Amino acid sequence: MQHIDYGHQLELKRRQVEEAFKRIANIFPSPVMPVIPSPRPFGWRGKAEFHLAGGCSGPCRVGLMALASHELIEIERCGIVEESINRKYRNFRDVLRSGELRVQGERQLIWSDEPGEPPTGIFTDCGQPPDVTRIVRGRRLTVPGRGFFQANVALVGELVDQVIVMGGLSGSETVIDAYAGAGLFSLFLGSKAGSLFGIEGDPEAVRCAGINLNREGLPQVKSIHGNVADILREFVLSGMKADLIVLDPPRDGCGEGVLKGVAALRPERIIYISCNPATQARDVRHLAGCGYGLNLLQPLDMFPQTGHIEVIASLTRGHVGTPCRKVSPARRDRNVSPE
Repeated sequence: MQHIDYGHQLELKRRQVEEAFKRIANIFPSPVMPVIPSPRPFGWRGKAEFHLAGGCSGPCRVGLMALASHELIEIERCGIVEESINRKYRNFRDVLRSGELRVQGERQLIWSDEPGEPPTGIFTDCGQPPDVTRIVRGRRLTVPGRGFFQANVALVGELVDQVIVMGGLSGSETVIDAYAGAGLFSLFLGSKAGSLFGIEGDPEAVRCAGINLNREGLPQVKSIHGNVADILREFVLSGMKADLIVLDPPRDGCGEGVLKGVAALRPERIIYISCNPATQARDVRHLAGCGYGLNLLQPLDMFPQTGHIEVIASLTRGHVGTPCRKVSPARRDRNVSPE
């Protein structure tokens, strides 16, 4: 979307969210707030994977794939990645071209550097790379070298701030942070909660979450390794009551098992973070049938110059200000499609 004025990109993305919730969740007018812009329209991405290709003894070329093709393009720079990634990419490319280095594998992962922290190296083996450090609102987070972290280094702090405000915690609540990763939201919400349980399926992310939570001294926060649906089911069977559940699933959404578990725990509030408004709208429609109303949708432009958008949805049990209307059976299959 680089050919479109940045301000107009934001309006197009706001309409995209509005249309998804109208078409899939049958909510209109939907409570979509103005999109929060990225402080950096370019140079915002903190991690990039480049493709490798080359001779019979190992890769000797690095770059990106041409659109809808297997052709590797040895670019000079990428406009959306943080500039330290471009520098490392060029240095790595030059070493490969010289023949001084042979790397096994098909992709090369490069993280950006954090100001004031030691530079993040380029991992040249096929095993597990070392952890990396990310700084968010002055707090240090340890993240697995091949793990997930929010892509936009300039806007992740605002994302956290929005979740904190929507959470409205007073210090006594029980919170569940589902799909918790390395503990980004757990770290900031944990000090404001009576107890918090982070659930994550990646064992390396759970290991790093333990490091981050111990560093901050948060004994009331527990990081749990396991399938989100399974752990929620265990919570239900144990009689747990939750005040707030934070959901930050992958692009394909939560799945029926997770949504059933959330509804059975009957939290007063749900915060649902997603980079896919279509699957988010589908899941919000399901939660509406369980008695949850949509308060607002806050888009953040975590992916400038692309067609993607991050959205935070705030829902409240029994809220009737902006109810999700029931979708008729004749329209359900058509509306559920994320396309």
